[in-house]
Amino acid sequence: MRLQSVITMCDNLLYTHRFSVSAISNIYKTAKQYGEPIEVLNALNAYERVKAIEREIAHLGSRKNAMESSYKEIEKQTQNLEIKRDSLKEMRSHPNKPGRSRSKPERNRKENQDPQTADYVHLLNRRTPVSIEF
Repeated sequence: MRLQSVITMCDNLLYTHRFSVSAISNIYKTAKQYGEPIEVLNALNAYERVKAIEREIAHLGSRKNAMESSYKEIEKQTQNLEIKRDSLKEMRSHPNKPGRSRSKPERNRKENQDPQTADYVHLLNRRTPVSIEF
């Protein structure tokens, strides 16, 4: 059984990966300079995994920054919409305020209102709690 796995490994190195016998010997000699060859090769493999993890951390960090930036922009838009909503509420609560005439378009505001703004005002009036975790 062990002989078969050694033969398979040699076939893999020689034919699949096209290592020459001298290349395998050089790898062994170089690894031996730093300790047990198998231990050195395992350390190299672990080092590559650490580097891959560091690349993933950097990628996730940039995604986190982008999401935080989007969150801040949405927060600003929400504040602006809340101000508009409060202004609309104020206008509705004092319809006959002196110096203010109600024209036909104003009376029909809901019919002529931008659909997206109407949706935002509706969402803001609902006051559904939202939580975002980073």
